Amino acid sequence: DPAAKLAEPDAQALARAYTQALHAARAAGYSDCTPGRFILPGELEGSPVLTFAPLPPGPYPRGALGREFERRFEAYKREVAKPF
Repeated sequence: DPAAKLAEPDAQALARAYTQALHAARAAGYSDCTPGRFILPGELEGSPVLTFAPLPPGPYPRGALGREFERRFEAYKREVAKPF
């Protein structure tokens, strides 16, 4: 439930599942698997900036999983994608 209160173990499990899905898509021959740092995380492995997954659009309340994932995705774009 994206509106549920954020629990970091749940966030990490969702991010792992999303990463596995990206790896499976790449193994199946898809080449545009984004965000690419999920496949090759390098020094960012395990960091909050790579601990998110796509969720249905919200608005989500403060402290909700969906709201935190939105924040983390914005941080990913600002700190990882844009400088690239």
